[in-house]
Amino acid sequence: MSKNIISMITMERIVDLGVFILDKNIRNQKAVALRYQRDKDDVPVVVAKGRGLLAERIREVAAESGVPVKEDKELADYLMALDLYEEIPPELYAVVAEILSHIYSMDKKYI
Repeated sequence: MSKNIISMITMERIVDLGVFILDKNIRNQKAVALRYQRDKDDVPVVVAKGRGLLAERIREVAAESGVPVKEDKELADYLMALDLYEEIPPELYAVVAEILSHIYSMDKKYI
């Protein structure tokens, strides 16, 4: 996949992110982006995910956009199994709510 296609796909999905979950293991880098907008979403939704170069690009776009990042290998693994635009399952509500609550307390503009 060319970098331009990666850029277009990633930019389109990352614009209104709430949080970005990451496993920075160099050999198997993974990135998952979640969106949670109270007026649009009942629960957080996976809006971007990828491995390798795509994970790196997602991370770059998140950094450029000022999107908060949480490194959590186990959560990244679990979220990678979900489909794009799939809501997170109930068993992850507490974990993700804790992350979003922390982000919200840091800066209300993310939620």
